[in-house]
Amino acid sequence: VIRGPVGGGVRGGPFHSQNPEMAFFHTPGLKIVYPSTARDAKGLLKAAIRDDDPVLFFEHKKLYRAPFLREVLPDEDYVIELGRARVHREGTDLSIVTY
Repeated sequence: VIRGPVGGGVRGGPFHSQNPEMAFFHTPGLKIVYPSTARDAKGLLKAAIRDDDPVLFFEHKKLYRAPFLREVLPDEDYVIELGRARVHREGTDLSIVTY
């Protein structure tokens, strides 16, 4: 697992505001993880460490500082399976978000 900060909007200058994940998207056998919350980060990092394949774990720098993203994390062995979509709430409508 290689873990690294990415993203702009934090006044870091041009070399500290890059999103390098696109350079790795088409690398066979490489998984790329990009959590959107602290809870996601905990579950995905545990899954990445346990995965047999190499994983790039990118975290947007705003996750480190944004007070609205602070949340209580689960104490248990919380793991999010890599490669599965997350259902935010059950319903009859569907939203698909891709990169």
